[in-house]
Amino acid sequence: MGCKEITEDCLTMYLESKPPTNQFLCRAYLCQAQLKSPQTAVMYYLKAIEVSKDKPGYHFLVFNASLLYFQSVRAFLRPGWRRHLVSSLTEVLRALEVVQESDYAWRSELMLLLVECLLDAGKEKEAAAYAKVTSDFIEQHKPELHPRIFSTQVVITPPSLSPPPSSLSQSWQHIFQQKPFFLFVCLFSKVSLSCSKLSNCHYVMF
Repeated sequence: MGCKEITEDCLTMYLESKPPTNQFLCRAYLCQAQLKSPQTAVMYYLKAIEVSKDKPGYHFLVFNASLLYFQSVRAFLRPGWRRHLVSSLTEVLRALEVVQESDYAWRSELMLLLVECLLDAGKEKEAAAYAKVTSDFIEQHKPELHPRIFSTQVVITPPSLSPPPSSLSQSWQHIFQQKPFFLFVCLFSKVSLSCSKLSNCHYVMF
């Protein structure tokens, strides 16, 4: 009993003492984040990442922070809530790229998540563009994960076209008719698309 209060007091005293910008400050930020609500925690994770990404000896803390960040925001990983993660998740992914994090599977997972967050935020064009970046990244570094991109597949349809077919039996005919206007973020030459996957495509108007 009282451990949380003692921890908070110790962290407050440490941070108010204006400590040097080193890995201990980063670790303090990570500890502070785990004592806060998800919204406030994100701020401390990003502070730790900001310090760590510019110092080669601290790059491992960027990866650690990304894991803790994901654990803290899990409650937001549902429709209508993912949109709130676009800004912070973008910063996390940018930092992982800066430090050239070699855990490509983890980076791929976060990139796929960002596509979903962008879609949830109604940013269809950004989602389509980033889905292509994600597809290329996965193809280069973790090709075994390439089928996963279908779960966040984006189809871009100009407003002049008719809406997507309501029945699955009409799907292929619809695609062939509108082929010049469709952009699939996954390459058909790499992975075959089954009818069951087609029925789950996310259609986006712009």
